[in-house]
Amino acid sequence: MLTFREMLDELRDRLSDPSLEPDGVTTRKVRWSDTVLKLKLNLGMEDIVSRTVCLKSSVDINTVEGTREYAITTAIAPNFMGIDHEEEVTYGATDAEKVRLDFKTIGDLDIDDSEWRNADAGVPEKYYLKRFNIIGLAPSPDADNCGTGYLRVPYILKPTTMAGDNDKPFNGEVGFTNSDCNLIIIWVLQQIRREEGKVDEAAQLWGEYLSGCSGLYGRKHPVEEAKEAGLKPHSKYARRD
Repeated sequence: MLTFREMLDELRDRLSDPSLEPDGVTTRKVRWSDTVLKLKLNLGMEDIVSRTVCLKSSVDINTVEGTREYAITTAIAPNFMGIDHEEEVTYGATDAEKVRLDFKTIGDLDIDDSEWRNADAGVPEKYYLKRFNIIGLAPSPDADNCGTGYLRVPYILKPTTMAGDNDKPFNGEVGFTNSDCNLIIIWVLQQIRREEGKVDEAAQLWGEYLSGCSGLYGRKHPVEEAKEAGLKPHSKYARRD
């Protein structure tokens, strides 16, 4: 996997905007500062993770009798990028007891039962989302069906911002390739060409980028690939099944 410095150097090469003179020592004036390009590389990495759900985790949320709504980010901010809709939201006291909750919009719940908000507390069977980071339960849990870690919510894991030269994208997880790193560079190139008004080149780069994201999205999850290859992923970011 490419390092942050290697990605920056590759990006500058493709922009024909090297930071050093041919002697490899003398610095030269550049069109784009390292600060700007590093920011764009991190934004590109986040866009890929958001589109492909290639980094994921889950959080166990404590529930309270009679309380319907919970803020997901309270437990995991700032690592939360959104709920992972590919995985199941589950509810129960232990892993063995957890059962899948059905997703419903608030509109769906209103159609099914206009009085659902006033229903007696019980065993939650459905969940809904409110704004970006609020999850609601229907019905709200009663005294016998709430407690520590009852609600498990899968989410898209925001990648750690790259800063040092030796930092690696995608949290340095095994299973990602140089081609995946190159997608970040392509995203930045597309953004810059669009800013420059080079519409045709930007459109071509965008198509290349989306094609690469599609391949990453359709591929087995990189952490799962690593596990099958006998490589141990970092437990903090391992996929929880």
